[in-house]
Amino acid sequence: MGVMVGLCEVIMELSLLQELAALARESLRESSTIRTVLAELLHREVRRERLEGRCKSDLGHFEGQVYSQNGEDGIIEEIFRRIGLTNQYFVEVAAGDGMENNTTKLLCEKWTGLWVESDQARAASINRIFAEEIRSEKLKFHEGMITAENIEELLRTHNVPSAMDLLSIDIDGNDFWVWKALDSFRPRVVVVEFNASMGPTTDWVVVYDPAATWDGTSYHGASLKALETLGRSKGYQLVGCNLTGVNAFFIRTDCLGDIVWGDGRSETFFHPPAYCSLVKCGHPRGYGPFCRASDIISR
Repeated sequence: MGVMVGLCEVIMELSLLQELAALARESLRESSTIRTVLAELLHREVRRERLEGRCKSDLGHFEGQVYSQNGEDGIIEEIFRRIGLTNQYFVEVAAGDGMENNTTKLLCEKWTGLWVESDQARAASINRIFAEEIRSEKLKFHEGMITAENIEELLRTHNVPSAMDLLSIDIDGNDFWVWKALDSFRPRVVVVEFNASMGPTTDWVVVYDPAATWDGTSYHGASLKALETLGRSKGYQLVGCNLTGVNAFFIRTDCLGDIVWGDGRSETFFHPPAYCSLVKCGHPRGYGPFCRASDIISR
């Protein structure tokens, strides 16, 4: 049976490769179809690795995309399914316009939290789309630049719990330095962007500049090895990365429990950059109030 499943996977992958070659030959103007094929090839490879028992991290199999850029929504859900919830409070540093980040799905699931965004247009979008959540203080929002010098004061100003359930950092530059500056706050789970172009073993961090912004090149952020080292020094273990090589997931060691999360090494969990496979699934994203079927039926 296992042989047949593996054979079917190989046949499907060959079919996808043929399709990709045909698309390239036709020089399609739209690149979205090619990206979709590349994404499917990536996920098929992971499924095949799982069948062969050699997958780096089983968290990759739980990737799911609702509002996240990649599969972070699914990985975050699985992590908290395993370790449980406490205060259901999140902080997201660089929340975008709210339509693509790691915590909008949580906001829909009765979490509360704080978003920080420095881009004026994206901040305006948040204030417009999430006006009711901000008014009710289910969501707190701060427009401004985050640095290693102001992160702790900002969290204190907004009465953020010192042991919030989730912290997400994606500022395309000083991610390492901002996390390093957190001494009074110890989130249970940290999601932080890493620079996959630096490879799995290189211990590199860009020199700190509080005014730095991403220039679109590969010079940004920190390697996965550097973040592994920082996390360990702060009492966190690396437990996985998403398949596109964008975000790394850390759990505070006292929250790991008896679950086997792997060896915590960047060499084990690293995924190379696969930015070409980023695909937004389905219709354009929108936001509005949701209710639960179980609540409706029980009325």
